[in-house]
Amino acid sequence: MSEREIKEIITPVDSHKVIIKTYLTGREYREVESVFLKQAKVNVTGQNVSEFDGSIVKLAEDKLIEQSIMSINGKTEDLLNIALDFKNADFAYLVKELNEMKYGVIENKKKLP
Repeated sequence: MSEREIKEIITPVDSHKVIIKTYLTGREYREVESVFLKQAKVNVTGQNVSEFDGSIVKLAEDKLIEQSIMSINGKTEDLLNIALDFKNADFAYLVKELNEMKYGVIENKKKLP
């Protein structure tokens, strides 16, 4: 596999330099999505139970940060905690960028016959 493409993000408030991957592999995407699946409750007839713990969204966000960020201000360890200590405006900007990267950009998408 070739070297991973990266992208530099500069946060708008405190100008943190964050290096992120430009895409997730299928394996990395599954790691993020598995947070939701681990919390899914299914009854014996196979129908989903309507119970949902909203805190799971934050756990998935944490997993996305762990899977996507390569460095913050030159540091490569404890990246989740570094990001969580950003001012909220910087953190929200970072999460927005990561969510856009998570699904990738599909250009010139062909319609199936």
